[in-house]
Amino acid sequence: MSFKSKFLKNNFPGVVNTVFLRSLDGGAEFRFHPFIEGFKHVITPKIDAIGFGPLQTKTYRRTGVAEEAYQVSLALPAVDEQHARSNWSKVERLLRTVNPSASQLISSNARYSLKISPLIPKTITGLLVAVDEEVDLEAGFINGYPKLVRLSFTFQIDKLQEA
Repeated sequence: MSFKSKFLKNNFPGVVNTVFLRSLDGGAEFRFHPFIEGFKHVITPKIDAIGFGPLQTKTYRRTGVAEEAYQVSLALPAVDEQHARSNWSKVERLLRTVNPSASQLISSNARYSLKISPLIPKTITGLLVAVDEEVDLEAGFINGYPKLVRLSFTFQIDKLQEA
């Protein structure tokens, strides 16, 4: 068995990637088995320049907790109508969860947990700060459901929950 096949193996035969996203208010869970097209981990430290001395020479110091985010792009292909319907349903439900109606806004918690196997093996908590859905029209449709949906999102880590 090659190094690559050992590294990518998980508990689901034939499935390499798993994205598990769960609303912390208990409202919704999403499990995708996508192709991961993009994965970016961005850390932005809080560093300020401070003038020091009579010449106001700049010195730099850390002034807070760094902001940490993941930018993820997924491709959700469908092999049959049931799979296409399931993918479409999950994406639409995720979009409704991220963008609740006025009546749902009062009871919704904007925090989520995220785990992406094999890239983020532990569960992290944070906020979905951007979600983008794209239907690949060239791939076509199966009985009205898209064969390929691309989903991109930015997940901002909640540092207060990690402490």
